[in-house]
Amino acid sequence: MKNKKLVPIYIMLVLYIIINFLVSFTSFSSLFLNRLNPILLAIICIVTYQLDSSRNRNRNKIPKLQNFIIYMLLYVVIFYLFGLVFGFYKNIYSLSFRGILSNFFSFYLIVFFQEYIRYKLLINSKTNNNKFLITLLFIIVNINLYYLIKLDNSLDIITYLFGDFVPIVIMNITCTYLSSNISLIPSFIYMGIIYGINFFSPIIPDLNIFVNCLMLLILYMFITTSVDGLIILDNRKYNKRDVKKNKSPFMYILLFITFFFLLFVFGFFKYKPIVIVSNSMEPIFSKGDIIIIEKKNTKDFNNLKINDIIYYRYDNKYITHRIHDIKGNSNSYRYITKGDNNDNVDEWEITDKDVYGKYIFRIKYLGWPSVYFSELFN
Repeated sequence: MKNKKLVPIYIMLVLYIIINFLVSFTSFSSLFLNRLNPILLAIICIVTYQLDSSRNRNRNKIPKLQNFIIYMLLYVVIFYLFGLVFGFYKNIYSLSFRGILSNFFSFYLIVFFQEYIRYKLLINSKTNNNKFLITLLFIIVNINLYYLIKLDNSLDIITYLFGDFVPIVIMNITCTYLSSNISLIPSFIYMGIIYGINFFSPIIPDLNIFVNCLMLLILYMFITTSVDGLIILDNRKYNKRDVKKNKSPFMYILLFITFFFLLFVFGFFKYKPIVIVSNSMEPIFSKGDIIIIEKKNTKDFNNLKINDIIYYRYDNKYITHRIHDIKGNSNSYRYITKGDNNDNVDEWEITDKDVYGKYIFRIKYLGWPSVYFSELFN
């Protein structure tokens, strides 16, 4: 760290996280989020300004900023085009003048305070390890620790992981990169656009959580590739030794996230995605949808009951149908299944050993590429 005067800022941020976490257990949590939270961040921001007045002397900011703005505009366009595929839903936030003004000040002030503090800490950081710690600190600032420890439902865990946690990680990595390599302005624009759509747009594309994560990841990769290219061109003394020296740990994090997705797709975790290739279960899910199943666990699947939707194997085919009836006893259950869209029950019976998992929820349309190629080659 270049400026040891900023050490109190780290301490204040840690105290802020602790206060935020402790207040979450009280009846004042909503008051804290709406009123005290911005005030505490404003105090940290003011102290940061007083302790450090250095500026980022990054050369050639304009081309980098221009490329960044182009990619952000493309993101918005593609984001809304995806709405034509996944559908739209009405904005739940108030779009009245008073509502927009309230959301603007309550949210954008917090964003500005956080990004200003991040920016000042980053431009006084010598190493990538310091940048990694700063990013980790702001990830913890943005996640809801209280809600995280309260998760006990399978669906809630998956929804929180891919709906909140992973996007927060990707967005904080992106903001750290933008502040380090360009300036404060692009990180503020980035957060403003990503979240601002929810506050100011009357309709919002109904993207599932996995598509949203993927879009944020691709956006990060395009931004970093473009800016890194300009950095290389700008630095005439750039050589292979510099490349090794400036490798960022964030790329390893994103590789880990990609690796995590691959493990999830190939079924290494408790939950596994399955592509639906028929319409036998409409309207619950349709051909081209992806469903998430909870993989078989002996204790859990001893409680399978009528109307549960199960994923099982019969005659070398994998089927996802609803349990219509159960025969036998606790030593040997036999299940009769039926597709919701079928007129008759299935002609076969299956046992516990045939069951691979239980349906949790669906992701619309995302499985169509897999269905298309499967039908093409078969």
